[in-house]
Amino acid sequence: MILLDANVLIYAYDRGSRHNSYMRAWLSPLAPWVPQPTDRHIDVIDRILESTSAHANDIPDVHLAALALEHGLKLYSTDADFAKYADVTWINPLEER
Repeated sequence: MILLDANVLIYAYDRGSRHNSYMRAWLSPLAPWVPQPTDRHIDVIDRILESTSAHANDIPDVHLAALALEHGLKLYSTDADFAKYADVTWINPLEER
């Protein structure tokens, strides 16, 4: 299973985006599922924050990274900032073309 960052969904929604057709086709076979934080969520977030130089603007990304780690998910995003989370498997779907 995979976890999507919002930018992937925005590209699929924004018909003016040059990535719109590709992202709509890429997303079409996926079944939606929203992972929920586990009992370990705060501990995982703490571990990520201690091992990176994350700042206030990074907290939403840290939350997604923690969800990915908790559920063993690959995180798909066009945001290269996810590369700094060493334990997270981050994939840019636009680079898969």
